[in-house]
Amino acid sequence: MEKVYVMNLPYPPRLLKVEISASFYEKGDLVMSQTKGVKLDDTTQQRLAALARIRDRSPHWLMCKAIETFLDREEKYEQEKREDMERWEHYQLTGEAVPHDKAAAWLENLAQGKVKSCPK
Repeated sequence: MEKVYVMNLPYPPRLLKVEISASFYEKGDLVMSQTKGVKLDDTTQQRLAALARIRDRSPHWLMCKAIETFLDREEKYEQEKREDMERWEHYQLTGEAVPHDKAAAWLENLAQGKVKSCPK
């Protein structure tokens, strides 16, 4: 299973190239490991090195964690966006929706700490 992520980021002319080696796992099995180049400006490099010292971690580890966190967040966002579009398309086809009074009552219960299933 191969995933390709492309990011176009602007960066200043004075850059330091840092090599990142990343391992990808699927269900506990090593799928692939590749080295990718990342260009960092001097300020970012210094910040990364300082944080690595404070956390007692390598800059490589911090970069891998940052990329993993970014991907997790963005993939979740894309999934939610897809689900929202599916719900909108379902509404457009069927006209089915939760009435305002039911939704408001459900939200009021949540605010009071009473967890109930979402009205249909």
